[in-house]
Order: sequence, then structure tokens, then C-alpha cells
Amino acid sequence: MGRRDRFSCCLSFGGVDFEEDSALFLRPLQQIFYKASVSLGAAFRCSKFLERKATKMTENTPFFLDIPQFSFFKDLEAELGVTPAFFNGLLEEDDWSFVIKLHSLIEAAATHLLVEVLDKPEAQDVISFLELSNSRTGKIAFLNSMGLLDSNSKRFIKTLSEVRNKLIHDVSNVNLSLKQFVANLPDADEKGLNKKGFNKAFKWGHTDESKVQPQKGEDQYDVHELIKLFAIICMKSSQYKIAIWLGSIIILRQFYTQVSHKRFKSELRQVDDRLIELFTNLGERLNGEKFDESSW
Repeated sequence: MGRRDRFSCCLSFGGVDFEEDSALFLRPLQQIFYKASVSLGAAFRCSKFLERKATKMTENTPFFLDIPQFSFFKDLEAELGVTPAFFNGLLEEDDWSFVIKLHSLIEAAATHLLVEVLDKPEAQDVISFLELSNSRTGKIAFLNSMGLLDSNSKRFIKTLSEVRNKLIHDVSNVNLSLKQFVANLPDADEKGLNKKGFNKAFKWGHTDESKVQPQKGEDQYDVHELIKLFAIICMKSSQYKIAIWLGSIIILRQFYTQVSHKRFKSELRQVDDRLIELFTNLGERLNGEKFDESSW
């Protein structure tokens, strides 16, 4: 069985197999690519399998709304103060608005992550004013120094910022499509944002989909690598908007995973402190000292 054929098998999300949920994850992606007229070839040889499995999905169901592995979007959007299904709605925007709003969402998520890991809510306003993609003094510089951002994700964010800056600083770009934008970029030997850099960032450092290895074990797949595979296919078909949208799922999922991890560690510390207090009281009781039963 080939690597692409194995998409009909269980996928692994975080080391746990979710056969039903993997189908629900792939079905909305199939819908996206179909609407964008992108030919996926062998990557979707299991389409009949998905059609049978993904009975919960309808045309009116927002992408990823009912998928447990992507339920973090609801929490993230609520904590950032944006409207529900904001991320899903970005695909309905024109290309200019899409880039501006997506960049703002990622920047807000980066601020949210820094505030959480630093445990400094009082620094929210200060952190929010930091540039997102300044490699020395921006948000990604802090995230990178703390080991919270890998090189490919950093490149993705920096390039998105470059695209955003070029679009926003020239009003004539308002009606420009991303296809036109990329076509107007200089070649690789030019300084600044160029075609080669654009492709490298949103293809996650790969030249084509054959370089992506989503399979991590027998019938087990890495969800981020799977998304990269689809994004690269979109890039090859000049479906830049969808490719960037897919890649941003990885960025936002990484950010919110780190937020959740930080909160979990804080909760563990609270449990540890409580256990220490309880055993201290128990020791005092065994020694005949005064014991506060209310602490139990």
C-alpha cells in the first residue's frame, strides 16, 4: 500500500488514533480543494471512503467546527475577543482582507502566548505593541528565544508579515489577488521578498509534496505534516490563499498548544503546593500538634 493510499487508514492525532475524526478532518479539506478547482490526484484516492465516513459534514457546516482536534479555535477566538468562526470566515474574504485579517489574528495569538508563558497579564499592552516579525526585538524574537517557535514557522510568519506590509502600504493593492501579487514579485536574486522566498515559506521549506513525510508509523500520520502536504499541493496549483490559510492552522495550533501546556503546568504546581500543605498538616497531626481539619 502506497503512502498516499494510506490516507484511507486511521490517522494519528497526538499519538492517538481517531478513525472517525480523521475522516471529518479530511472531508472539509476535500471540500476546500474541490471549490478551488485543485486537482489532488492520488492524495484523495480515498474520497469514497471519506464520503461514507464523514456523514456529519454538510455544505453549511463551518470547517473544523465539530472536530475535537481543532476545537481549540473556539477557545482561541473567544480569548482573543474575535467573533466565533472568524478563522473559518477568512476564506470568504478577498485576498487583501484575508492577508490583513489573518496577520492580525496570528499577531494577537502571539501576544496571547507571550503573556501566558511569561505570566505577566499586566504586560499585555506593552507586548501587543511589539512588532510581530522583527527578528531582534519582535514577538517572534521572544518566542524563538524561548524555544516556542521552530524555524519553518518563523519563516512562515515573517513572510506573511512581508506580504501584509507590501499590500497595506500601497492602496492600489486593495483589489490585487495573491496570484497577481506573486506574479509581480522579483526573482530569487532580488533583495527583500521574492518568488523563491515566498514559495519556500509557504511550502514549509519543501520543494514539492514528495518531500513531506506525514506517516509516522503503521497507519499513523502527523496532522501538521498532513496539512503541509495539502498546502504544498495548493502552492503548486497557485492556490496561495488556501495554502496560507492551511499553514496558519499549524501556527495557531502550535501557539494554543503552548498556552494550554503552560496552564496545565501551572495547575500541576497548584496541586503540588496543595499536597505539600496537606502532608505538612498530616505530619503535625501525627506529632500531636494542632491539626486544621478544614484544610482537608
